[in-house]
Formats: sequence, structure tokens, C-alpha cells
Amino acid sequence: MNRDSIRHLVSISSILAFFLLAGASALCQENALRGTVSDSESGSPLPGANVLVVSQSLRTGTATDANGRFELTGLPPGTYTIDVSFIGYERRKVVLQLGRSQVKRLDFALKPIGVRVNPVTVTASKRPEKLLDAPASITVIDAQTVEKRTVLTAADHLKALPAVDVISAGLNQSRVVIRGFNDLFSGSLLSMVDNRITRIPAVRLNAFQLIPTSNLDIDHIEVVSGPASALYGPNSANGVVHVLTKSPFDSRGTAVSLGGGERNVLLGTIRHAGSLHERIGYKLSLQYYRGKDFPSYDPAEQAARQAAIAAGADPDTLKIGARIFDIESTNFDARVDFRVTDKATFIVNGGFSRGDNIEMTNQGAAQALDASFKYIQGRFTYKNLFLQAFLNKIDTGNTYFLRTGQKIINNSSLFVTQLQHYWNPAPWQNLTYGLDVLLTRPDTEGTVNGR
Repeated sequence: MNRDSIRHLVSISSILAFFLLAGASALCQENALRGTVSDSESGSPLPGANVLVVSQSLRTGTATDANGRFELTGLPPGTYTIDVSFIGYERRKVVLQLGRSQVKRLDFALKPIGVRVNPVTVTASKRPEKLLDAPASITVIDAQTVEKRTVLTAADHLKALPAVDVISAGLNQSRVVIRGFNDLFSGSLLSMVDNRITRIPAVRLNAFQLIPTSNLDIDHIEVVSGPASALYGPNSANGVVHVLTKSPFDSRGTAVSLGGGERNVLLGTIRHAGSLHERIGYKLSLQYYRGKDFPSYDPAEQAARQAAIAAGADPDTLKIGARIFDIESTNFDARVDFRVTDKATFIVNGGFSRGDNIEMTNQGAAQALDASFKYIQGRFTYKNLFLQAFLNKIDTGNTYFLRTGQKIINNSSLFVTQLQHYWNPAPWQNLTYGLDVLLTRPDTEGTVNGR
């Protein structure tokens, strides 16, 4: 072999060696990710769980095997987001930095959240029963749906429901009607929170902005489409909207929510729940929001205002047509649960709300200022027996009609006591019976209708 052939062979060998070494170096720089996915409560593996790995330049994934194990290889150095999900469990995300030639192990324990296919309802028959067994058309807005939405009032959760007509009269004012024509006070709809009527006493106005229940405290909402007079009386001709709040025993801890948006909306909510021991639980919630309502004007108000000014009225103090578009609301709610025995529970709760906004009436718009609503409620359940009593009180504060400037006075109250028992004499027969006493005490000093 001559010298040129040897030199040529050495050159080829050098090139091959370079590529082999470069490939080996690249392989050495790649990483691997291994781990398991299991149930956080039982520790059982979750076969078929999705494991998604995403970086700026790569998107790949795999599924766990029969033992809940997974493995991903060939991952170049970089920052990755590992997203693990499984039906019926909370999703977990982890951000991970991989260098060179690393083998990382990650074990995920997912918390079960359940899938509510046939939830338990209480509104249709005034007793716990499966949704599919209820003798009425019921729609349930579950806790997960409630938590995903940032709303000012509970009425905002009803806007996408079938057979429900929600008319927005402002940022936090709504009129809700089920299977019927919308009216000013929507009095044919019965609104409740934890079995308590929430309508304004005497005038039967469903003012959702004055319900002292924060969005963080709502467990679910049940909507009965159609008449419910057999169980709830003549005030529920077109349906029932029932808001059920969370039990302090099942929702211990502190939650805080902050939000903001258009119209200078600022919203803040805080909720805390705990227990002194296994028999006593408590919860507190506070919500505040403010904003700038959509400007709107009534020609009748403007004409009356111009006439009053022409007659010598002071524009700075004249209430006719003096619309204030700044809205504000403060809600506070507290509750204590006593588990007397495993089958007997006594609950005491109360709340307070205050708000400023423009409210529609049958005499034109009214400017609500320092309007407040308060309640106190006591409930007792023992097996199939239910007893409760509550008192609602309204104070319209400095509210006045915008067309006339006349002050609206409503210090009315509603006292209700209820007894109910249900009995199953046979597997095919359910009997529900009880006694309701509703005492409405109007106090409007002749400004609305009453005394």
C-alpha cells in the first residue's frame, strides 16, 4: 500500500470516528423521565393515566401501564411542564428543569374528585333523593362549575340554563323567570338559600344582589323548572331556584378570591371554615365589590328634573333624575353546625348585606342607597324530620324614586317556621307532609303599599 492510500484511509477513519463520538456525545446528553401515578387516598396505581411533557421545542407524552408506571426517554436538556391527568381525579402540573444525561423520577398522587352523574338533590321533594328519581324537571349547577366562574351574584350562574330567562338590568341587577313571561319583580319564582326564602319581604322582589352568600361558599344550585306549589305554596308558580352552601365539616380551610374587570369592577371574597372538634363546625364568609354601572337615562325623569329646576329647585340637592351609577355591595355570612348525634344536626346561621345600585320598580327606576338585608335562621334535622325557623328583615335606607324624588321606606319583615316529615310505608310509596307558617309584617309607611 502506497503512502497516498494510507493517508486517504486515515482521513476516512478520522471522519467516521468524529461522527461516532458526536453521536455518542448527543446520546449522553439526552435525559429520561420515569415515575408512577397513583390514587392519593388508597395508593392504588392508575393505569391509563395521561402524562404530557411540553417544552418550547418538544411536545410528547405517554400513558401509564397496568402498574401505573410511565417512562419517557430521549428528552433534550431544557425546561419542561409535566401535565398528569386522569378521569375523576384532579389534574397535576409540575415544572421541571433537565440538564444533561439525567434520569429523573417523579411520582404523582392524584386526588379523586368524582364524577357527579346522578347527584343528590333536595329541592323537588324537600328531601334528599337522586336527580333521576326526582318528580320534577331539575337542573343542577355543580360545585366545579360554580368555582370556574367569577360572578357578582348567584343569578349570573343561571344564564345558560334551559327554560330560564335572565334579564340583566345592570351590573348586579337581574330578573330571573322560569317558563313564563319576565316581569318586574319576578315574583312567580321562589328563590331560596339553604331552605330559606330570600325574597324581599312585602314586595316579593328577588334581589339577588342582596343575598348575603358569597360565590366561594356555594356548593351547588338546584333549579326546578315548573310549578312547585304543592311543596312550596303559591309563591312558586313558575319554579324554584335553590342555592345550597358548603358544610363547614366538608370544606375546612381558608379561601381567598380577587377579581377585576371592565366598568371599574373590583371584587374580593374571603371564606374560612373549621371545626372545634368532630361535633361542632363553623364558617365565615365576606364579600365586597364595586363598579361603575352602564349609564342609562329615563326621559320622564329628565323632564321632571328640568321642570323642578325651572320652579326653583336646587340642582345639587334635587333627587329627581339624580342617578348614581356607582354600585357597591358588602355581604357577610356566618354559620355554626352542631352534630348532636350521628343522625341529629342543629344549625344556626345569619347574614347581612348592604348595597347601592339603581333598581327597577313599577313606578320607574329607584336609586337604592344604603339598602340592607339581614336574616337569622335555625334548623334541626333528625332522621326524616326537618324543623326550621327564620326571620328576614329589609331596610331600604335612603332609597328614593328617581321620577319623583320621594323616599321609599320599607322596613318589612318575614318570619317563617316549618315542620316537615317524610315516610316510606312501602318501597313504591313516599309520603311527605308538614306545616308551614309564613308571617309577613309590611312596614312601608305608605310609600309602597301597606302601613
